[in-house]
Amino acid sequence: MNEASGHLVDDIDRISHPESNVAYGFVVHLARFSDAKARFSRRDWSPTSSRIASLDSLVDAARGKPLEVWCAVADFTGSREPGVWLVQSQGAAQKVACA
Repeated sequence: MNEASGHLVDDIDRISHPESNVAYGFVVHLARFSDAKARFSRRDWSPTSSRIASLDSLVDAARGKPLEVWCAVADFTGSREPGVWLVQSQGAAQKVACA
């Protein structure tokens, strides 16, 4: 949860290289944001953190690779859109409807 963008790109590269022994992989990224004064957990980040991976950076990292990246966002500050997105090798991020 709440890993920096460099860590996520490393995960994508690690499971998608030819010797990874993974036919089709996936990466799951969970992000939770809250105000410093009302943190649900010490693992929560500020919604303005410079370490946050953008959907565009995940799309670029996953493009052409045999994997999916699932990204879920919970934001208790109202600064970022909450939801779940699926990033696929075709180079698109699509918001997934959740019940």
